[in-house]
Amino acid sequence: MSGVKPSEIMLVTFTNKAAKEMIKRVEALLGKRPKGIWAGTFHSMGNRFLRKYAKTLGLKPNFTIMDQTDAKGLMKLAINQANIKELEERFPSSVVAKNILSFSINCNKSIREVILWKYPQFDNDKIITKLKEVLNIYKTKKARDNLVDFDDLLIFWNRLLDERMVAKSIAQRIKYVLVDEYQDTNYIQDEIISKIVKQNANQNVMAVGDDAQSIYAFRGANFENILNFEKKYKNCKKYVITYNYRSVPQILDLANDSIKHNKKQHKKNMKPARLEGETPYQVNVGDEWTKPVL
Repeated sequence: MSGVKPSEIMLVTFTNKAAKEMIKRVEALLGKRPKGIWAGTFHSMGNRFLRKYAKTLGLKPNFTIMDQTDAKGLMKLAINQANIKELEERFPSSVVAKNILSFSINCNKSIREVILWKYPQFDNDKIITKLKEVLNIYKTKKARDNLVDFDDLLIFWNRLLDERMVAKSIAQRIKYVLVDEYQDTNYIQDEIISKIVKQNANQNVMAVGDDAQSIYAFRGANFENILNFEKKYKNCKKYVITYNYRSVPQILDLANDSIKHNKKQHKKNMKPARLEGETPYQVNVGDEWTKPVL
């Protein structure tokens, strides 16, 4: 990548802490902070593009990003406006309603599919119909007050990339993409990366991750995104890093023996860099009804 401008590179990850660590490592390699590099979380990158192309989306550039508390409060107002008195005892709370909407967006599932998957207690035609009304009110209120929530940062970024001229402009800016912890991407994040990369003929994209370390399915992550990466991008090359510098051999033996049973995986056998350690053992942790058994 010699001669590539920093402003043509985008590094994306999931937390502010990880984003800072990425920049720190780039600085260590170059001896200085690269000027103009695109680096941050998916949501922070989405925010940057939305500020620039807000009018294309019907937003004002000075839109306000709601935090979770704000979003919960607005959803509560939407529920009150929808008049759910006859369903009140069984209707989702503002937090659950927001979670259902979020899963629907990030996993590309319908409201009913999310309810059957995550909240089967609300599988009722009247509840689902009223919930859709609530979500439309929530959406209308956001548009009226020039508000976006965290999910909107991804929704609108993804929508921008469907605008041919905007997508072309973004592709001219970003020619090299690196995504950290790709096993933690969800449907819409995978879509965003694909749309950016496929605008460039060379498809310069690198994904770092481990399908065996995907632990965020509960918030919509899909480990199959990294399994399908080779199929998605032409001339893709896979580099397997098998040395583990964190765990002792006994831990890795247990992990390798467990992971080999996965039906969907990139096969690998982790090797320890550390010396012998303690043998793993099972601990049955107590709860409010039973005492722990050691």
